[in-house]
Amino acid sequence: MSIVAFFIAALVAIPTLIFILQCLAAMGATWFTTKKTAPTSTDDDTDYTAAIIIPAHNEQQVIAATIRSLLPQMGANGRVVAIAHNCDDETAQVARDAGAEVLELNEPDRRGKGWALAAGRDFLRSDPPDAMVVVDADTAVEPDFLKPLVTMAMQRNSPAQAKYVLHVDSDDADAADYVSSLAFTVRNAVRPLGMKLLGLPCMLTGSGFALPWSLAADAPLAGGHAGEDYKLGIDLTLQGNRPYFCPDAVVRGPLPRTKQVATVQRRRWSHSQLAFMRNELPRLLGDFLLHARLASFGLICDLVVPPLILLMLLQWVAMAATGIIYLAGGSQIPLLITVATCASFLVVLLAVAAVFEKKLLNRKVLLALPRYFFRYLPQYLAFFHKADTQWTKTPRESSAP
Repeated sequence: MSIVAFFIAALVAIPTLIFILQCLAAMGATWFTTKKTAPTSTDDDTDYTAAIIIPAHNEQQVIAATIRSLLPQMGANGRVVAIAHNCDDETAQVARDAGAEVLELNEPDRRGKGWALAAGRDFLRSDPPDAMVVVDADTAVEPDFLKPLVTMAMQRNSPAQAKYVLHVDSDDADAADYVSSLAFTVRNAVRPLGMKLLGLPCMLTGSGFALPWSLAADAPLAGGHAGEDYKLGIDLTLQGNRPYFCPDAVVRGPLPRTKQVATVQRRRWSHSQLAFMRNELPRLLGDFLLHARLASFGLICDLVVPPLILLMLLQWVAMAATGIIYLAGGSQIPLLITVATCASFLVVLLAVAAVFEKKLLNRKVLLALPRYFFRYLPQYLAFFHKADTQWTKTPRESSAP
């Protein structure tokens, strides 16, 4: 029985330890640098040309704001190209009116962001830029977003991922929404920063990544998988082109304000992440063993850390299981390991909130943790019953009942 208990403890302790190391590295970078650091990639004064691709499916409500946030940064030779993909609304006209070039495509058999990106890439072939940048239609970039991101991609001749975070965009938001914002920040900003400080690659997390044209020209973009960005980052890593995290480039989007939209979005994110853990870990492990590629090992470490909700569930289950085994006469050590693992995780999570999301450290938000957990846990557990890994359109707020 003790062997089983040690196995259970290790199964939970390893991903939790990786999570803690990522967070400690990120917090150390924050503590030991000035509050406003110089951009990491602007020591190169070359004016690289960039083309922004905005994949859009029925985004008439939000795409104009995205374009307006981009245009001031484009320079004389920059391009903003909206791909109105299988739209049946006014997305194309709204994008034109906002100042973007527009490519309209009606491909009912090709649904998903990957197909739109491939079409946008092909649209650029006649006059290719130095770098192709992808920004989702429901996000907006901050000032000084473009130059550090493109410069990093060109200097490294590798993909570069901006810091992509979601914010609560409502005065009457539920406290659990702020917890969701923290979880997203941890996944897309804190952990990638930790990986960067550890010299390891990050995942491509969605909006705000750049590809040098030498990579974009032949990158495996097309497809309809729900987690197309994750897959692209892994495919490029296996080709020897690891993604780099660029914290100086920031892109933001609003968290869903309605429970229905949040549920659809969460289901898509959670199932795609779990599918990648299942499908891509063997590929990365094989590549690491065959080629000793450190980048593949880094992505393995990142992928074995499950979403926060599942990680917490695993910790609680492990404490219960090792506790039962101890009471039945097994070793006490596995129980102590799981308790220490859970306690360390909670302390680090609170420390991360204190460093990166100070507004969340209040009684109302802390009391909402259980509500956040039980609200979204069913979305993760549904993966084991019926996985949802194909692309689906996340409804926009005004279209949600």
